[in-house]
Parts: sequence; C-alpha cells; structure tokens
Amino acid sequence: MCRIFPNVNLNVARSIAFAKKQGRYSKLSDILKKKGEILINTISRSMLRGRGGSGFYTGRKWESVVATAELLKHPMRYLVVNASEGEPGSFKDRYLLASVPHTVIEGSIMSAKAIGASACYISVRAEYYKEALHLQEAINEAYEEGYLGKNILGTDFSLDIFIHRGEGNYISGEETALLESLEGKAAKPRVRPPFPTEHGVFGCATAVNNVETIANIPCILENGDEWFRSLGSPNNYGTKLFCISGDVRQPNVYEERLSIPLKELIETHGGVIGGWDSLVAVFPGGPSMGICNKEQCEHMLMDYDYLRQIGTGLGTASVIVLNDIDKVFEAILNFSKFYKKETCRKCLACRNGTKIINELLELVREGKATPSVITDLRQVSNYVTKDTICNFSAAPSLLLNSYFKNFPADIQRRTRAK
Repeated sequence: MCRIFPNVNLNVARSIAFAKKQGRYSKLSDILKKKGEILINTISRSMLRGRGGSGFYTGRKWESVVATAELLKHPMRYLVVNASEGEPGSFKDRYLLASVPHTVIEGSIMSAKAIGASACYISVRAEYYKEALHLQEAINEAYEEGYLGKNILGTDFSLDIFIHRGEGNYISGEETALLESLEGKAAKPRVRPPFPTEHGVFGCATAVNNVETIANIPCILENGDEWFRSLGSPNNYGTKLFCISGDVRQPNVYEERLSIPLKELIETHGGVIGGWDSLVAVFPGGPSMGICNKEQCEHMLMDYDYLRQIGTGLGTASVIVLNDIDKVFEAILNFSKFYKKETCRKCLACRNGTKIINELLELVREGKATPSVITDLRQVSNYVTKDTICNFSAAPSLLLNSYFKNFPADIQRRTRAK
C-alpha cells in the first residue's frame, strides 16, 4: 500500500536534511506560484475529510474561509493547526510532531497559501513538551532555508508560523475553545454561529484543521487529487493513522487505508491478546464514539460512513481493544470519570449531567444498582446533551447509550432486585 506517512515512528525523520531526502519542500516553489483557488479546487476534488474527528470536507471549509474573508473584507486570514489531542487512546498527533514535523510545516505553508493566510498557529497540548521543542527546531530550520518568512523562495507569498502551547485539558481541542485560548482567554467553547470560518481568531476568517489533515496536504498537491482518490474507498479516500491500544500485542500508531476491516487492521498489527476469539469489545474511535460488541466488530469497516451507520463513529481512530467482559464496565466507569473531570463547566446540563452519571455508575460498581438507578442513568445520558454549546456532552451520552444498547446482559447482571 502507498503510504502518506512512511516515516512515522522514525525519530531521524525530524531533521530537515532527512525530510528533504524524502522529497519534502522539493515542489513547494511550484505550488506557491499557483493561485490559491487552484489549490483549494485540488483539495476539494480529492475529497479529503478532516482527520480530527468530524470528517468534514477540508476543501469546503477552505472555500468558506476565502468567501467570508472576501465578503466581509477581513484584513487578515488565519490558519490554525490543531495538535491539542486529548481523546483517550489517541496519540497520532504526537507521533506526527515528533517524527515528521517538516511534513506538518510544509502542509501548513501550502494550506496557508491556499486560503491566503499570512500567519499560522500550531496549537500543541501542554503535555507535549518535547514534541513542541522538536517542532520549534524544525520551524527554525525552515526559516533558515527560506521556507518561512517574507517572500518564500522568491515568491510573493509570506508566512510566519507560531507555536501555541495549549492548556492541556480535553476541551482545549474543541476548535472554538482553542481559538479562545489563542486569544489569551480561558479555553471554553464559543456559541456557534458564527463559525470559525466566519469569525475565528481575532475576529477574522480562520481555518482550523487537525494536524493529520494538514500533513496530508503536501502529498495531495504534489501527486494530484486522482492519486489520493486511488487510496481508500468512495467518500472515504486516503489513508488514516490508527492508534491501537488496550488488550493487543503491539500497541502503536499504524497507517492503513480507510475502510479497512477492523479485524484485518488488528490482526495485521499483532492481534488481540489471546487471539481474535477472545475479543469482547472495541472503542473504534475512542470513548467519545461509544463502545461496540464482538458481533459488530466481525464485519466492521473503519471509515466515516460505515461507523456512522451503525451508531458510532471513526472519531480520531483511537482503537481501544478489550478482551474481558469485566473490563467493559471498568472502562465505561473510568471514561465517565474522565468526562466529569474534563468538562469546562460552562453549560448546566453538561456540568451536572457528567457528575450525576459518575455517581450513578459508582452505585453500579458497588453492587447497589436497582432498576430505578438504571432508569436514572438512561435519562441522564439523554439529558446531558440538552442546550449545550459544544459537542463535548455528546461523548458521555454516546458512551453510556452504546453500553446499554450493545451490552444489555452486562448491565442486567449488575442490577440487583429491589
């Protein structure tokens, strides 16, 4: 399979010398001489979808930024690269920053050119201290080589890239909370509309893209949209970085084509501890996308559309594998504690709902769950999403509802009679 990120996991790939040997920056001058409209059209035709969880079409987002900026006559346009990953089980962005920072930088340069941005912020979560240092070293190298700064490579395009250190909490990865943090405020989500493409950082039209999305841009613009669409499957083109963890023999980040069967993905890269038959459950896109049972996993395809059809989602593709039924409830409880801790507490339903869910699950853990407790859990799991500003509250709701739907026998055995 043709790989977009052949050097992920290789620390030597950090240097600009190694990156240039791999072809990075070789076609940058030619691409910067093209009109932004041409670059956006190529990305739109490639049907690249956002790799941060939403799966929104990248080209469509960029088109909106340009159209809004021209309509409202914004003095500046901004590109914000989101590397503030906080989803449990997701560590792909960390690997990209550590091993292929120049791919991220070149992708940022090309993306900024496409939308007409002269400033780019790469937001790195606070815990990624070493990765931020490596990224800054790479940015310094790019400036020294003339790939950043004024009139890049003799063209009329100029760009400066700045690293922004995030707050380190889960909500900082939400795009509007990220923008608030960039402006020096607390990382709390904004009411939408207006959307970032209309009113982003410093009130200007802004494209917020995941770091993996940005890292796809050089290969697409260098090889063409048809080449990109030759990978993956219709409407789910390209490859994806899958973070495999849990009860597996070789936890790591792996690049595979979109729409790969889950069973093939796991078996190709070490397999389940105890073999495939011992598999009990999988979080296909991290806990925010819910949990699936063994029957669902048998024929599961790892792409945006198939997973949405069965009531889950690809999310950040953080595949967490469990091989013991007792670990299922333990995981649900642990992740509910995570959501209780990580809520920004801005919305009443989310603030109270995550707290109540955690308290009720503790009763289940202690063997004190009566049928009324289970009924309350079902009600609160739906209440928690009411009248909230962002999609954070959907995570604990889907987590709990998927458990009720896909593991009815487990919740039944944990419910005692009145």
